[in-house]
Amino acid sequence: MRVNYVTSADETMPAVRYRMLIPGSHIGGCHLSNIPIEADLHFFTKPYADDKTYLECVLAMASKVDYVFDLCDDIFQREGPVPEFIRKMIRGAKCVTTSTDTVGEMIKKETGIDPVVISDPTEFTEKKIKSIDNPRVMWFGSKSN
Repeated sequence: MRVNYVTSADETMPAVRYRMLIPGSHIGGCHLSNIPIEADLHFFTKPYADDKTYLECVLAMASKVDYVFDLCDDIFQREGPVPEFIRKMIRGAKCVTTSTDTVGEMIKKETGIDPVVISDPTEFTEKKIKSIDNPRVMWFGSKSN
């Protein structure tokens, strides 16, 4: 099965690794691109820029293929054209997936669509955390979260 993940991001973004590359490796690999190529299955994800021309091009491309839309963040309250783009992509999708029940509830509230919740995988083997006297937490996310 040839799977095409359409995104404007690359593998340095956690969402690309967790929502695309790791799952894709379990179904025989995948192809990352910023356009739909010939494939059996297309996945689209959130845009990483507010470029209105890019958003319009993605909507036009998506209208020509059956696709799954994956959203792992609540970005409905953002300023600019992205929230309406997300609503349109969700309404046009054959299936909508998300990473948590909470984001799923937001998708349902904003669009009326019930998404399928698929939690994020882990990248590495999980290890037991050692008990320490003065615990501190460091977040290794991206600057957007």
